[in-house]
Amino acid sequence: ILEGGLAPNAAVMSWRGMDGGIAAARAHHVVVMTPTSHCYFDYLQGDPALEPPGIGGYLPLGKVYSFEPIPGELSADEAPSIIGAQANLWAEYVSTPAHAEYMLYPRLAAIAETGWSPKDGKNWDDFLGRLVKQFRRYEQMGVYYSRNIYAVKIDPQVDAPSGAFRIHLAGESDRPRIFYTLDGTEPGPSSIPNLAPSF
Repeated sequence: ILEGGLAPNAAVMSWRGMDGGIAAARAHHVVVMTPTSHCYFDYLQGDPALEPPGIGGYLPLGKVYSFEPIPGELSADEAPSIIGAQANLWAEYVSTPAHAEYMLYPRLAAIAETGWSPKDGKNWDDFLGRLVKQFRRYEQMGVYYSRNIYAVKIDPQVDAPSGAFRIHLAGESDRPRIFYTLDGTEPGPSSIPNLAPSF
């Protein structure tokens, strides 16, 4: 719509990144920010080998939560043209209501908080704490949601000069904490906690 020239009362949905929304806001058009980078919930949330079918791409919960729909480069006069954000779920690969729920939740909670909260009012750690309670609500309502926030990402690395082998364990959430063993036994709360970034 920007490429063809905007009618004076046109609203813009900016999905090809943020630049179109910024240009429209600078021209004082109403804008909904919905870039593929943060708002396309048909993108996968975790390891493709473990996820249900999706169009591809990777959009974890933390990236959704980090979205700021009002770009800092807009002036105080231009910023009010951004009226909000929108999540999108294209359903070419979504065949059941449960699959749709899995793609939407809990990312909808993250984008809702992003849309409703000022930038300085957001706190990832606080959000995670409240999300644990939200998961219980989802379960009571029978909502099929993604638990990828608890997935442990394993990143093996070899230091060529020394020959040292390192494994970095990380997840989006430290709730629960990551524990590991080095002797082949099943990890549990009495195992080694992953307090350092690598071992």
